[in-house]
Amino acid sequence: ISEEELVALIESHAEARALQRFDLCPGVEEIIREGSKAGLWIAVVSNNQVSDIRSILEPTGLMNLVDALIGLEQSGGVPKPEPDIYLEAVKAASLSAHECVAVEDSVIGASAAKAAGCWVVGVATGSSSFEELSSSGMTDVTITRFSPPQVDLFGEDPREKSLTTPNEFVSHMIEHILWRT
Repeated sequence: ISEEELVALIESHAEARALQRFDLCPGVEEIIREGSKAGLWIAVVSNNQVSDIRSILEPTGLMNLVDALIGLEQSGGVPKPEPDIYLEAVKAASLSAHECVAVEDSVIGASAAKAAGCWVVGVATGSSSFEELSSSGMTDVTITRFSPPQVDLFGEDPREKSLTTPNEFVSHMIEHILWRT
């Protein structure tokens, strides 16, 4: 495409993104509220500009619980997977990196946090799958979601349960319980 078409496409994308409201993944609000209540220092660290981070976060009602927004401009324009953005967050927190926990949904982000020296939780809710995150060597622990595992035992047929947990043993034990009830 021509340069003019490319510029128009980028501008159109930016306009659409500015109007879009992004929903939080289930469990994120509770984690941020509990972390803030416990006195944890909370930052949002992103390859986006701070203005973009703010426009995404403000509609969630959680801005007052976040201590810092660390964007691409704080890292001198050096994006993840380089550690610069996380090093800026660590500096802003007045902590050492080994005292910080990074929650990341991509291998690129996890790589940046790990290179900065943070303890990394991978959450398969974004661009990387559970398998990609857990096998990358960049996460200290990997989970599939922020919400707690749930079991629905109240269907019409007890053999057709709804189970959302990665634990095979729990699934097996629930089957035993169902068959006995």
